[in-house]
Amino acid sequence: MRIPGRAHVTVVDEKSGTPCRDFCVSRPVMLLLLGVFAVLALVVVLMALEVASHRDQTATIRKLEQQLADAQLDALSAHVAKAELEQSRRLQQHLLEMLGVPKPDSSVSDIADTVAGLPASRPRVPSTAAAAGAEIPNRPPSRWPTAGVIVEGFTRGDEANDIEQHLGVDIAGVADQPVYSVAEGIVEFIGNDDVLGNHVEIRHGPDWLTIYGHCNRILVGPGMHVRAGEQVANMGRTGRATSTQLHFEVWQQGEAIDPRKLIAGDPAPR
Repeated sequence: MRIPGRAHVTVVDEKSGTPCRDFCVSRPVMLLLLGVFAVLALVVVLMALEVASHRDQTATIRKLEQQLADAQLDALSAHVAKAELEQSRRLQQHLLEMLGVPKPDSSVSDIADTVAGLPASRPRVPSTAAAAGAEIPNRPPSRWPTAGVIVEGFTRGDEANDIEQHLGVDIAGVADQPVYSVAEGIVEFIGNDDVLGNHVEIRHGPDWLTIYGHCNRILVGPGMHVRAGEQVANMGRTGRATSTQLHFEVWQQGEAIDPRKLIAGDPAPR
């Protein structure tokens, strides 16, 4: 569009409608005014963009602040849980020291349940060796597998109240202490896993099964016939054990039973 050399601007009186003033604007002045208007328009656009960007930054900052607050709360909860676990570990160690049990390796600080997460019902299928030994008396255990003191008892757990299950008892002792079969039976399985470590399973007739966990050494093999009181392993701290101990379980027809309901008294002192 071509800008004229001059432009006339007439001011008209609103009431009478007659011209009252006349201006003459040159082309340079018009270009200057157009430039001023363009700059003002650009400033307005930039200010609007700045306001929108500021709002986005404010929302982002608030979101980050909320995430930081949540992370701090999680860290505080984890710190409290760690402190509670450490206190529990110290209490357990104090008890073991009072009983004369050697202090465990300081590199082990996890006090996790030695059998947490195992199912409440663990049916077993008799092996060929166990079936062949059907003449084994079908009797529950009546003696403890080793000497020592029970440091953790049997519980089926309660998820609603955040109580973990522990399907046996832990008997504290010393390294390589003998572990004996609690009744006549057939060795059905020996193995190693992250929970029980080195462990032995012995079947005592069709209905009964006993498990011996956290062992240092296993002295029997699958299919072997063992007598009541015969040594089958040495005590250790394999798997998730936090100290030298034997984890002992009794199962009747695929259901875990509290050994203290079957065996009178407590294990003999070391």
